[in-house]
Amino acid sequence: MHFHLLKPRHGWRADGEVGALDDGSTTGKLTGGGPRIAAINPKQALIVVLLVAFAVAAATRVVYLGGGADDVKYIRAAQCVADHLWCVPDDHWARRFPLVLPLALVIRLSGTTLATLWIVPALYSVAVVALFVTIVSRQFDGTRGMLAGLAFVLTPAIGMRFVSVGIDLPEFAFLLGATYFLQRWVSRCDSPSAGAMGLCLGFAVACRPTMLAAVLILGIGFLALGGRRHTVQAAAFFLLPLLIELLVYAAVGDPLRPWRLSLAHATIPSDFLTGVDLHESPILNVHFIQNWEPAAGVKAHWAVQGLLNYLISMEVWFTHLFAVTMAVFAIRNPADRAEIRIIGLLLLLGLLHFALLTYVFSIDPRPRMFMPLIAVECVAIGVFATRTFSGAERLVAPALFALQVAVLIPAAFGDHGHSLPAAEVAR
Repeated sequence: MHFHLLKPRHGWRADGEVGALDDGSTTGKLTGGGPRIAAINPKQALIVVLLVAFAVAAATRVVYLGGGADDVKYIRAAQCVADHLWCVPDDHWARRFPLVLPLALVIRLSGTTLATLWIVPALYSVAVVALFVTIVSRQFDGTRGMLAGLAFVLTPAIGMRFVSVGIDLPEFAFLLGATYFLQRWVSRCDSPSAGAMGLCLGFAVACRPTMLAAVLILGIGFLALGGRRHTVQAAAFFLLPLLIELLVYAAVGDPLRPWRLSLAHATIPSDFLTGVDLHESPILNVHFIQNWEPAAGVKAHWAVQGLLNYLISMEVWFTHLFAVTMAVFAIRNPADRAEIRIIGLLLLLGLLHFALLTYVFSIDPRPRMFMPLIAVECVAIGVFATRTFSGAERLVAPALFALQVAVLIPAAFGDHGHSLPAAEVAR
């Protein structure tokens, strides 16, 4: 991997305008293989995407599912901490302190209502959107950052979770934070950026240990980009939140309790996993891989079932179609081969992450587990969509964005959330 490949192509001046390229050229216009179009300021791109994200969140209103859903488990854990200041977790949901602790703080200050349950998920969602658009804008430009961001927030697997109590977006927020600081480190080669990257990865793993797959990928990338002299700082800050957690549990005589709870996740019965011995380890376990509930009832060989589930899921299928369509235009009009190489590299890394989760950790192959791969597809949409801004092709991207909205609407206005019975949370 060449050092310059992932080096941001644009800097930002104090006024927020896109600055000069490394070769000294300006970035006031985009060509994209078609007519010149005005570049969008990265700040403007972020504002546009955030406004659309707020509209999606307001439309979906998926705040609380209740019953046996994960959100009620997080709420109960947070309620316990809010009432007693500290509760020893008895399952892996309660162990996920990056979500449980801020949620407990909100509940202690404002009570348990649908309105208060918006707060923590919404803050994490804003962080996800802001980081994603910023990363793409800095690597490419504001226009592509905006288009990628729109594709991202309009994907049901993402947008439907903006105001839901869950670990998926908090986990991804920390992963994007690590990616942002890695990108900044590539530009500055400084110790603080390396440390911040490690810290974000530590919190990501605290959210869900399967994030170790992303740590492996980013760690190798960091070293490949020349990060050896800052490895100690990155590793130390990565371990910091995990060691603090270990010391907290050591005070109650069980320092490894969080990890034992996470490993015990596979022993909890699930409606989506049948016909397996739950006492077996899920690591590299073909029985787990082949017995997860198939998407849309379509059963296939275990080696491709996970990928098939991801491809045909109603939460992401249109994003796949959108990305493939834009890639076709990119291949027909390879104006900037560097962009194609970057997208290709990101796609390989996203697929590697997918493979590690699906075939090593044997997780349930649902789209929410593969947000990095969804993000890569949205980057491809944003980068390649500008290639259609000419001739008869100029309506292709707008039409597909409109169709993406149409696909999101039935999911958004379905009956998802409901009122929050205090008795249900107290059980």
